[in-house]
Amino acid sequence: MKFSVIFTVDCPAERSIREYLPSRKLLRLMTQTEGNEQYDYSYLEGRWEKGKHRKLCAVFTRQQFNQFIDETLLTADSGETMGSMGALGTDCWIAPAISFNSDDQDCIRGAYVTPLPDIPAPKTARQEERCWLRIKWAILRMWGGYRCKGAQADDWYKTQPLPA
Repeated sequence: MKFSVIFTVDCPAERSIREYLPSRKLLRLMTQTEGNEQYDYSYLEGRWEKGKHRKLCAVFTRQQFNQFIDETLLTADSGETMGSMGALGTDCWIAPAISFNSDDQDCIRGAYVTPLPDIPAPKTARQEERCWLRIKWAILRMWGGYRCKGAQADDWYKTQPLPA
């Protein structure tokens, strides 16, 4: 399985954005699509009035994705998303996505991740929904909030019945 990732990070001007980005090895695989011109957090005032912004996209292998998650300290969130617009590696305009976030006081960092399974597409909407729930459940089990030190387990996957 591969993972299409849209990663964003913002930090106050006095911080180096470099400390919140993944390693150079992973950065070489990513395409920057936005820079400081798109910084949107000046309304927060104070140290956030001026800041730095990056948006980067990539398609990672499982090993690269594991490294990305370990380096960025992101965890999967069970909340619903509206999907990922223009995700790399997909043939559709809007693809299902899982939100990943971090709890860092010095940056606002997150990613929309679209899993790209190496299997044929489901034939019916019901099969598609079942496959998506199974993938989301597995991702929450592997990279959900319980990976954070002192965090409670995200039990979303335990409450979601799979469609018959």
